[in-house]
Amino acid sequence: MAKTKQKKKPPQTTGGQDDTGHLETTLEDLTSTTAATFKKYSKPVVAVVVAVLIIALAVGATRAVQENQRDTVQARFYRLFSEPVANNASPDEAGLLAFFAEIRGEVAEVFMVKEWVSYQMKQATELEKPSGASLSGGLNLTDITAPPEVTGDPQKANQLRQKALTLAAELAARHSGNPNLQTWKDAVQKKVEAAANSSWLPVAPSYELPKIDTK
Repeated sequence: MAKTKQKKKPPQTTGGQDDTGHLETTLEDLTSTTAATFKKYSKPVVAVVVAVLIIALAVGATRAVQENQRDTVQARFYRLFSEPVANNASPDEAGLLAFFAEIRGEVAEVFMVKEWVSYQMKQATELEKPSGASLSGGLNLTDITAPPEVTGDPQKANQLRQKALTLAAELAARHSGNPNLQTWKDAVQKKVEAAANSSWLPVAPSYELPKIDTK
């Protein structure tokens, strides 16, 4: 009786082993690709980050310097103008003009020059007052029989107004694109012209004679 040959079965492999090997290969490829990509682009990315940080630091430093300069400008204007005026003293005109030249073009220039021009215009009005008079036209007399003493200085008042007008015109010219400044300059000019064309007279005394009882 002949023996039948049994066919050998091929070795069976589990699907789990194939999947594991495939996953390992995929992870290795992904790691290699990521490493190559990072190596390729890491230097440009780092350069961009560093550049952004440098720009941010530069902007912050610039703002800090500007804030410090603004504080210094305000402090100097207070010392040269606001403080003397508050103490009923005359500001240092030469110092103020030199200060205005230094801050020319800065944001604070417009406000500070306008303050000085306004002060000069008011001082000019004060110079045209007779002794003891007020801007309302009243006159305090200790002796109603004595005429008021005129101590005003219209010539000096006109000189002050001309100085104020010169500053106003120069400021408006430097900021020709600001219509509000042009309007302000025109208003100052009209006041100066009106004062120059008007005749300067002392303020008339304002008082009444005492009533006499005839009974």
